[in-house]
Formats: sequence, C-alpha cells, structure tokens
Amino acid sequence: MSDTIRELILQDIICLAGLGFGYNSVYRGRTQFEYQDLPCVTILPGKETAERIYGKQQIIMPVSIYAIQIIDNNELGALAETILGRLINNIVGYRSTFSTWEASTTYSSGSYVVPTTWNDYYYEVTNGGDGDSGESEPSWPTTAGNTVSDGDLIWTCREMVYSNIDDIHYNGGGVETWPEQEEQALSVQIDIEIRYKTKIGDPYSQT
Repeated sequence: MSDTIRELILQDIICLAGLGFGYNSVYRGRTQFEYQDLPCVTILPGKETAERIYGKQQIIMPVSIYAIQIIDNNELGALAETILGRLINNIVGYRSTFSTWEASTTYSSGSYVVPTTWNDYYYEVTNGGDGDSGESEPSWPTTAGNTVSDGDLIWTCREMVYSNIDDIHYNGGGVETWPEQEEQALSVQIDIEIRYKTKIGDPYSQT
C-alpha cells in the first residue's frame, strides 16, 4: 500500500532534519536516548486537527523536533543558539539547506544539490563514492528517479520536499530545560504546524 500524505510529509521532515548537522541518526517518536545515540534529532508528530473546506479536508499537524547534542564545552548558550538556528533554517527555510551545483567540485555519496536555475527538484549523488563534478552543468532530469552523469558523478533526481503541504508555521523553540552540571547533553527544540489537504475520507490522495 502506498504511503499516506501525512507519512510523505513526515518523511520530508526526517530528510531535512539532519541536514547540516552531521548527526548520527534522525529518530521518529523516540524520547529516550543513550549516550552512544548522540548527537541525534528526534521527530515527534502530534495529534492533528481537521476541517472541511471547499470539498477538501484541511489538516493541521503539529510537530516537535528536538536536536540533542553532546556537551563538549561550557558555551551552552552559544551552542543552543547555533542548534536552534540550524533547525529553523533546515525545517522552515529548507531551500537554503541545499547547496547550488558547482563545476569541478568534489561531492561525496549522498550529497544533495539544486541546479543553478531552480526547478523544484533536487539531486543526490548515488554512484556510491566520492567524485568530481564536470566542467559544465548537466541537463537536469525533472522526473523523480531519473539519473544524469556529471564528471565522475551520477545524480538522481528527487522531488523537492514539502510538495504536499500548503504552509508551514514556526510556533517557537529553544531550550526548555537547561542541563545540570553533571549532565552530558543539551536538547533544543522547535515546534511547527504543517497545513495540508487531502480528499475527504482518503488520506492517500490530494486530488
């Protein structure tokens, strides 16, 4: 069975949550962690609300996202602000998390880029190793799953995230509880609301 629209949106959030952090893992629905799990991000979707508007089901889904970082210095305030800024940038301002393709540049497997001319798709290195891009920008495919060669690289076309949502609201964030002196981790959260539509009685379709 195909994924629900809600599930597709949550997969998008998971994809974006770890970008730029270099964290070990992105978890979902998990609230307890061991030291070896850190640093990590955890996604906690909440109970959504819905109403009928113009023959569609208008849904609001609250989501809390926590970035949990090992404490390695005493500058907790600065560390918290850095993490908060990254979370907001990655989740709410996601377009800026993707680097623009550059010629003759080394990219590692799993790297993401967008074309120099935005086309609502992004591209992932899928040839399984590091390599250099070519001297000229490739002709980017616009069908998800299609590939294009570029120097040493193979790029796979991916649908831009959040294609299923109407809007995303940042409701606030920061540190709810500062760690005690003997604690080893700092947790920073953001709270967002995602608005999207589905067909009435059909969570798998928007049309």
